[in-house]
Order: sequence, then C-alpha cells, then structure tokens
Amino acid sequence: MEREVVEGRNREVPPATQAEARKHWEEFDEIAHCYMLASMTNTMYKQLESCKTTKEILDKLEDMFKGQATLAR
Repeated sequence: MEREVVEGRNREVPPATQAEARKHWEEFDEIAHCYMLASMTNTMYKQLESCKTTKEILDKLEDMFKGQATLAR
C-alpha cells in the first residue's frame, strides 16, 4: 500500500473514496452485528436487537455487565 508523509507522520493512503470506505465499514459492521446477535441467548438478543451498530451493542453489554468481571475473580 502506498504511503505518504503528512506533517511529519507516515499515513496510509486510503485505497478508496470516503463514500466507498464508509460502505466497506457498514458491510463489516453488519457482519459483526449479526455474529454477535446470533451468538446470544434469546433473552439477551431481545434486549439488544434494537441496536443499530456493533459499537452500540458493545456499549450496552458493557453497561449490563460492568462490575461483574471483578466479582467473578
């Protein structure tokens, strides 16, 4: 992949336009979103099915389970 120097830093040159990069991200986000929901119990699925993005699922899971990791130790 090509590289260019921008203000003293190396940065990868994106291979696509911003619109194409957004579409690419949306496709991969949808795949991750589906895998996450498919791997949950029905109860948890019902609580998270309204989430639009994988990030939203992760944020809700963090809120739901924060503090439990320290209790399990």
